[in-house]
Amino acid sequence: MNLRQIKRLKQDSEKADVTFSDEEGPKLSKEEDLSKSKQFIEDLNVWLASNSKEPFVISGENSFFRRHIYHVLKKDYPQLIYETVSKKEKSYDKDILVFNFKGELEKNDYYEKKAKGKEDDFNRQIGFSQIIQYLIDSRKPMIGHNCYFDLLFLYSHFIDQLPYKFSQFKEKFTESFPE
Repeated sequence: MNLRQIKRLKQDSEKADVTFSDEEGPKLSKEEDLSKSKQFIEDLNVWLASNSKEPFVISGENSFFRRHIYHVLKKDYPQLIYETVSKKEKSYDKDILVFNFKGELEKNDYYEKKAKGKEDDFNRQIGFSQIIQYLIDSRKPMIGHNCYFDLLFLYSHFIDQLPYKFSQFKEKFTESFPE
C-alpha cells in the first residue's frame, strides 16, 4: 500500500464516522416492509425492557431497510449506539449491532475501544509504509551505489505511481527525498 492509498484510506475512515444527516428517512411502501419495520420496533422495545448487556443484532437486511433502521434509531432512540458490521465471508452481508449503555462511562469506554481498534487496524494495514513515511519526514540524505532500480521500486511501491517521464520522476522523488 503506497502513501497515496494510505491517505485515501485515512480519509475514507474519517468519512465513515460522520453520522447521517437529519433529512427524512426512506419511505416504506410495501406491506411486508411496513410489517417488518413494526416487528423490528417491537423486538427492539422488548430488548430494551430486558436490560440485556448483549447487543441487539439485526441481520439479513438489504441496504434500503438498513437505512430505514438507522433513521428510526436516530430519530426515536437517540440514547442507543449502533454500528454496522460486515460479515467476513460476504462483504455485502451486514449486521447492525445496537448497544444500550447504562452510563456515560460505559459509552466512553466503548468509543475509546472503537477508536483504538480503528487505529490498530489502520496501522496494521499500512505496515512498512510507516517506515518510508518516517524516512521522508526525517529529511535525512539517502546514499546508494547503482541504486536507480531500488529507488524506482521504493517510489512505485510505497509513495505513488511512477510518472511516465524521468524528469517528472526526479522532480517528484526529490520532493520526498531532497538530499
